[in-house]
Amino acid sequence: MVTSSNRAVPAKSTSSATRRSHRKSRHGCLQCKARHMKCDELRPVCVNCFTTDRQCSFRDQPQPPHVRLPTSTESTPSPAAPIPATPASLNSAAASPASLGAIIQAAVSGAASHGSHASQTETLSFDGYDLSHLGLLHHFETQMLKYDDMPVFSTPGADQKAAVDALMKSAVSEPYLMDELLACSALHLSTIMSDAAEKQRCLHQAAQLQTRALTQFNTACPSVSDENCITMFLFSGLLGLHTLFDTTSFQHDFTQFLEKVIQFISLHRGIRSITSQSWHIIGQTEVRHIVNPMTTIDAMDPRLVESAPSECDYLLTLLTDSSDSLSSMALNACRDAVRWLQWVIKQRRNLTKSLLPHVAMAWPTCISHDFLQMLRQRRPEALVVLAHWAVFLHQDRDFWVFGDSGRILIESTRKSLGSYWDDWLTWPIAVLEAA
Repeated sequence: MVTSSNRAVPAKSTSSATRRSHRKSRHGCLQCKARHMKCDELRPVCVNCFTTDRQCSFRDQPQPPHVRLPTSTESTPSPAAPIPATPASLNSAAASPASLGAIIQAAVSGAASHGSHASQTETLSFDGYDLSHLGLLHHFETQMLKYDDMPVFSTPGADQKAAVDALMKSAVSEPYLMDELLACSALHLSTIMSDAAEKQRCLHQAAQLQTRALTQFNTACPSVSDENCITMFLFSGLLGLHTLFDTTSFQHDFTQFLEKVIQFISLHRGIRSITSQSWHIIGQTEVRHIVNPMTTIDAMDPRLVESAPSECDYLLTLLTDSSDSLSSMALNACRDAVRWLQWVIKQRRNLTKSLLPHVAMAWPTCISHDFLQMLRQRRPEALVVLAHWAVFLHQDRDFWVFGDSGRILIESTRKSLGSYWDDWLTWPIAVLEAA
């Protein structure tokens, strides 16, 4: 297992971002026209409206016969972990094939201006696979799977072998999945490299592969179907791990770091809501053990765990005492988010170590749209709740994807909010001090 001390911190790019010219769109949505923004015309929800959670006018218009997703040439993160979705956790996300492209496009938009590891020219100029890619595939099979550094496939025995076989079969048939698999392998390899130049080379290669994966995905414009749901499920899972890993690239810029964390949460919710339409199929396939360990847990209703004592009880008390200064919407959104934290705590007490990251990444799928909006507005109460979630990331920091992200989120939130909010952060602060 790789500890957080080995986590590579990508270097910031020294190149300045080039501002792209704005072109008017005659067929854009009404919301983009009103905001004087270029609309990508993606249906049923354009990227701008999806990213800002606006009601896109395209929702009320007929779907054109041929919708092509915009091709991304920028490299950044994106979404999802293998936690079964339920109706209670699928909050206000557009569940349609085109929306899947919108979610992924939103994930990669703006990456070039934030110092990605691979330049656009370099990324798009290489085709096929070479010996270095073969080495990454070998590393994935012999190291990441062998030492449980991919908890997605942590179940031992025949089930694990069947799931790995399904992954490889899907990756061979879909290049975008193969590229993201290799990208995750390169990320993992960067965490165990002692030489700084080698770390950087791995990170650069991971960014190249991710960009190519996203480009191929957007070009293929796949819809979630019975035939490809396993591939889409695996792709979204690997892409989510990549997203969360990349957040610490901005550890010295809390504004950007928090933006990436919120982006991960938003995309995590959206991807899960879309792929959820195929859970009944996935549960009957070779990868069913990824879902099955979680299907016997309590129904995902925060009211079921409200009375269970946990480390979040004091936070609930503080929220209740602040009811006069919070709207009923904000108060309910925060309370529900905290109750989901209590649910996570309850599940973690009964699971093996290899499954803990699963549950930690379940929380973003459960929070409400209102709470997500509070995070985007940087509401202190919501940031405090987010810092409590970061405790799980910190406790599972040996998982190479999480690394120092939990500690960074807690410390940066505390510094940003100031000492007034220290009382609200009692548990996260205590966890860091005890480590």
